[in-house]
Amino acid sequence: LEAQLGGPEVLASITGSRAYERFTIHQISKIIHTKPRLYAETERISLVSSFLCSIFLGRYAPIDWSDASGMNLLNIHTKIFDPKILSIASQNNPETLLAKLGGDSNSL
Repeated sequence: LEAQLGGPEVLASITGSRAYERFTIHQISKIIHTKPRLYAETERISLVSSFLCSIFLGRYAPIDWSDASGMNLLNIHTKIFDPKILSIASQNNPETLLAKLGGDSNSL
């Protein structure tokens, strides 16, 4: 991800962090690349931190800004999922990934 964006400094300037393997977007991208069938069958991508909220709400809880930032997905300047990062991580299918994350980029 860092290389495709122009280096670690560029990614950090967008998301506030360098690319660490533990961040969610890298794990999602790995599934997209290595297990495309599993990814295609995935209805929703949620974080553990929103699990109890989802139980209490009776529906999927949205991803908040702090969680989105920790995923290496949030543009910290615009407060929306970064379209270029979504595109890179999703093999140029950002709309599908965005839908699996809970909707449009303005819903954070």
